[in-house]
Amino acid sequence: MIRSEIPSLELCKLLKAYGYPQSAGWFYEVRKEKTEIVLIISSVKEIEKHYYHPPEFIKAPTIGEMRRFLPSKIQINSEEYCLAYFLTNKVKIMYLNERNEQLFSVEELSEANARAMMLILLAKEKIITFNEGGKLC
Repeated sequence: MIRSEIPSLELCKLLKAYGYPQSAGWFYEVRKEKTEIVLIISSVKEIEKHYYHPPEFIKAPTIGEMRRFLPSKIQINSEEYCLAYFLTNKVKIMYLNERNEQLFSVEELSEANARAMMLILLAKEKIITFNEGGKLC
């Protein structure tokens, strides 16, 4: 099911706030009475034209979509940190240097939430910015 492939609504809202592209794909359709997950093949702007009172659409990126934005390496001053994943009863994503010292680390129950949290952390620290093409700026 798609729910295991996408982050929580709260994390998706944060991704949107940090500039994650809101192009076609899976979205949370947020209304006062309920929230649903919908697939939008065209643009959100095109879909909104068909609503008298359009709901709020928040991109729900899949694990695969978020993978495009996570850099495999980060250079801070002269130190290089590499992306690493650890799976136990949780998913841990971190950036480690050659001495196994952590630069950033997040741990979540789902891979989708872990990836989203790392993207938010990297965007907050201004290590990455997003653009619509799916590449880092």
